[in-house]
Amino acid sequence: MSILVLGANGYIGHQVVADLVANDNHVVAADVAFEHVPANVSQHFTDLTKPETIAALFDSLRDLDSPLDGAINLAYPRNSQYGRSLFDVTYESFCENVSLHLGGFFEFSKLAALFCQTQQRPFSLVNVSSIYGVIAPKFEIYNGTEMTVPVEYAAIKSALIHLNKYFAAYMKGTRFRINSISPGGILDSQPESFVQKYTENCTGKGMLDANDLFGSIRFLLGAGSEFINGQNLIIDDGFTL
Repeated sequence: MSILVLGANGYIGHQVVADLVANDNHVVAADVAFEHVPANVSQHFTDLTKPETIAALFDSLRDLDSPLDGAINLAYPRNSQYGRSLFDVTYESFCENVSLHLGGFFEFSKLAALFCQTQQRPFSLVNVSSIYGVIAPKFEIYNGTEMTVPVEYAAIKSALIHLNKYFAAYMKGTRFRINSISPGGILDSQPESFVQKYTENCTGKGMLDANDLFGSIRFLLGAGSEFINGQNLIIDDGFTL
């Protein structure tokens, strides 16, 4: 397959790129920087907050030797105030973050759907939501840390799940598919007290590693999920139970 990875330079993104390449896929990496992306992977500057760069990306991919089969959007745009506790979040900052993140995912999904129509061949888009797009935050596991679940994050990730359903219904009768994954917490140097409390809410491993997502991503991108559309796959070791 030929797969576009947006957010390819991120913590999860560059590992997804490596996994797709290792499984004999042609990968197109899109991001604003590429220091973690192998030099032999096709690289395209794309800023999710700048629609013109998304349009330019899809225009550049119309004549690939290996036609594009799908994409995964791992981008994570946010402003400098992102991550504040609830009562410190201003109206302006909340709206800006929703615009940057959800607005960017909307534009990318729209242009991916148009690309599919133009190419007249199957296309599978995987967006990345979150467990906190599915359930309310378990705030008690954050006690004693400086961590929280940003209110913008919960609003964006829950809206993204329904945005996928909208696109899936609107594109009925085409070969465009759009699904999402909702990962649990990814282990990345969090405080041990938090990791322990998080694990107590799971059924086995607890916090995940990025490679725990790879199989689900490849499944949703591939032919084996041909009739899965508008769905959200939760990968959380039982955290949302």
